[in-house]
Amino acid sequence: MSAPRIAVAGVVQRRQGIGQYLARFVHEHGGEVVAFLGSRPESLAEGRSVLQGHEVDARGFCDLRELQSETPVDALIVASPVPTHAPYLEQALELGLHVLCEKPLLGDTGDTDAAATATERMVTRFAERELLLWENTQWPFTLPAYHELHPAVADAPLRQFSMRLSPRAGGAAHMLRESMSHPLSLLQAIAPPTGEGFGGLGFSTADPSAERLEISFRYPGGERGVAVRVELAACPEQPRPAAYTLNGALAERRVCLEDYALSFGHAGRSVPLPDPTSALVRAFVEALRGAPSPDLPLFGPALSWRARALAEIVAGFARVSGRI
Repeated sequence: MSAPRIAVAGVVQRRQGIGQYLARFVHEHGGEVVAFLGSRPESLAEGRSVLQGHEVDARGFCDLRELQSETPVDALIVASPVPTHAPYLEQALELGLHVLCEKPLLGDTGDTDAAATATERMVTRFAERELLLWENTQWPFTLPAYHELHPAVADAPLRQFSMRLSPRAGGAAHMLRESMSHPLSLLQAIAPPTGEGFGGLGFSTADPSAERLEISFRYPGGERGVAVRVELAACPEQPRPAAYTLNGALAERRVCLEDYALSFGHAGRSVPLPDPTSALVRAFVEALRGAPSPDLPLFGPALSWRARALAEIVAGFARVSGRI
């Protein structure tokens, strides 16, 4: 297909929604956002206005089946709240639509293990219908800039990994579900897992409402496993700090708020960081056109492994916090 036709669910930002920006990236990379989904009729005018601010003119609907009947699309981007993900994915399967979905794919405050099993089944069902199912985990697209900043790191086996993220909202239990897909996807991209399960899983606090949490574990990848530490600290205001290290070499994400230009920096050095979410959307649009999918953990068995790993971490925190 020359210009994939795409619908977006979740273009009005109520809390952390990024649907409007995903729609803009689709437009920039040669796709057509021809329709969007809102939760109620009263929100459709606002949604259309938001998209027009990004030079996207799309028609609003409250029902995906109606949308597909009146404004047929090839794919759906799901950027709406997590409880809506499962219904949209089921309908996309029914209608034969490719999907790019915000993380976590399924599950929020309920049974995370059941959500992981449901994710694995969903991945299988999309594959059986030869439909794309990608998760919006953009951090692997930062690796080219990281290796430009630290070129020597690419030649060494990964032994140690750390990451610092600043979710918009706490507490600890919520931040785990919202953020852990990012370090897990980076680990998968750098050193694909060779097994299941984590050794030495630990947490700096057992308080589910805490706004800062450190998670440590042994990741089953690389030659001998990888020592991992992830720090999550709630930060409601931009720019929210983010950084990661590979074998101790630090790259800090820097944001220029005037034009939202991104860069990686450390010890007086800085390199441009192309927007990784834009890069992910570009790859999705190109895959819809028939280009090979990137060799990154966005879909398929890698997505299933990540869902199971997330379930293990969330269950581990539930045990130490006394929730199970």
